[in-house]
Amino acid sequence: NFPMMSLYPENEKRGILFNKVRIDDKIVNIFNLHLATMEHERILAVEELVNIIETIPKNENIIVAGDFNIGISKIGNHKYSFENKETYTEYEALKKRLLKLPNTEPTWFSETAIACIDTMFYSNTMKLIEFKTLKSEISDHCAVYAEFEI
Repeated sequence: NFPMMSLYPENEKRGILFNKVRIDDKIVNIFNLHLATMEHERILAVEELVNIIETIPKNENIIVAGDFNIGISKIGNHKYSFENKETYTEYEALKKRLLKLPNTEPTWFSETAIACIDTMFYSNTMKLIEFKTLKSEISDHCAVYAEFEI
């Protein structure tokens, strides 16, 4: 686990949860994240995520999933109003090691925008079997489901 942090005390605290799981003789490193709405905080979090992933051996599986809090046109297909300011260098570094789930359906709904901001990245050591967006009546986000073969 990494500490909940914000560069500004008035901002909502965000974090990254990291678990290492053994399934038979395979290791799966699972990161669940909720990135900040503030661009500079989001970029710092992804830089740290990339640094951590670089320490994971190449033969271990990786899944990074969560709310990226940006329209992911550079890492997906949908946009929302804040993304034209975003710097994507960190996301390109993430994509050098991982594949992005090909979800493009909107996962977030608000009065100002609809966007695909929730997704997963996974290592090419895994085979994607199925994915889908699960609609929800209890949240402004939809869950993203994926099944892998390792």
